[in-house]
Amino acid sequence: MKEEAGDSTELNEHDDQAMVVVNQDTPMSPDSVNEKKVEEACNEIRSIREKHAESAIKETGEYLIKEFFDGDLEKAKGKGKVETSPNGSTLNRVLERLSNEDNSPSKSWLYRAIDYVIQEEDLKKALPDSFFYTCRKITVSHKVVLLSVTDLKKKAALLTEVENKKLSVRDLKERIVQLSGSNNKKGLLSLISRPEKMVDDEHSTDISLESLRKLSPDKLKPLPEKINKMQDDLNAKIAEIEKKAQDYRNYIEKYNELKSNVETAIKDAKDKSTHNSQQNNA
Repeated sequence: MKEEAGDSTELNEHDDQAMVVVNQDTPMSPDSVNEKKVEEACNEIRSIREKHAESAIKETGEYLIKEFFDGDLEKAKGKGKVETSPNGSTLNRVLERLSNEDNSPSKSWLYRAIDYVIQEEDLKKALPDSFFYTCRKITVSHKVVLLSVTDLKKKAALLTEVENKKLSVRDLKERIVQLSGSNNKKGLLSLISRPEKMVDDEHSTDISLESLRKLSPDKLKPLPEKINKMQDDLNAKIAEIEKKAQDYRNYIEKYNELKSNVETAIKDAKDKSTHNSQQNNA
């Protein structure tokens, strides 16, 4: 995974609790790419991060929402941000370019920046004005960790705990794991059966070592067999895909052979026509 240079430890991309839902396979929107806007956006985001790495997540999110979602938070919500953006193709190009550059933000960090701004606005509506402004003193790192919590009421309750109990970032992560424990016990087998959910950051706490340690031996016992079955199923699908890929490579090889023969035939026909024309003139 791409390392995010310039972020504090709590904001590092490898921190599973600090990550939000990211759909890496979102298809591009049908609108055309605005290359000038791509260049402007990449330069602006690099500049923001260089000026102030920690607070950059908020400023970057605000910039992306303004430039690619017409300032509309509703359009920026959810997983398919490229799909909901009026400039989806251009946004996708920005995400791809920056994530492939050294010392630039990854795609997941950029998605997280958008969700950070949305979270701030949602919490502002959910919390009393006096308490919300008190919560502004809470660190960016705490708020990034809260992005893994999807329920707004739980976010607000956790913010209250952070403020009242002076929880550290580590304390907050552990508290989130505790709250997710009951759901883990009920739905872990179901989660294992859905590989697309396994890689979803929304469920990162459910499969963490901390959560698993809270389960009884009876709850843990059926998991290895289920995991082995899912791995076998996925390996079988990979083998099937690889076979199809080889078939397609064979098709392409045949098309290349045919293309070469056609080009040779066309050349031979031209040469023959030229030769006949020269004989007739003679």
